Amino acid sequence: MFTNTEGVLSVTGLRLNLIVGCLAEEKLCRQPVDIDFSFFFHAAPKGCASDQLDETICYARCIAVIREMTQKRHFYLLEHLVFAIHTALSDVVPEDVYIQVRVTKPHPPLPEVNGGVSFTYCPRAFPHA
Repeated sequence: MFTNTEGVLSVTGLRLNLIVGCLAEEKLCRQPVDIDFSFFFHAAPKGCASDQLDETICYARCIAVIREMTQKRHFYLLEHLVFAIHTALSDVVPEDVYIQVRVTKPHPPLPEVNGGVSFTYCPRAFPHA
């Protein structure tokens, strides 16, 4: 996606059961939602050389932040869910890291849709180093 990065850390297929959707049946039961997120680094994190977790982004902490924030809420729109995840992640990673988030509802209540519905949030500007 970016040519001026030295590294990308990605988490794909984080599946959480959430209340998401506008239809009446979607508001009653949790449904699976797949979350993918990536962190784009201008310069490789120091953890590449040091092998120290505190010198990179801890994706387990990011997952915990997402889980805690999403379990307490009902989201009507995928777009709002993605933006809320992006905002939560922005609070726990360095400011100079670009964050991209994608959410997929694999089984929307539309029988014609077989591959799911997704929304990806990717702000235009890469943060300044």
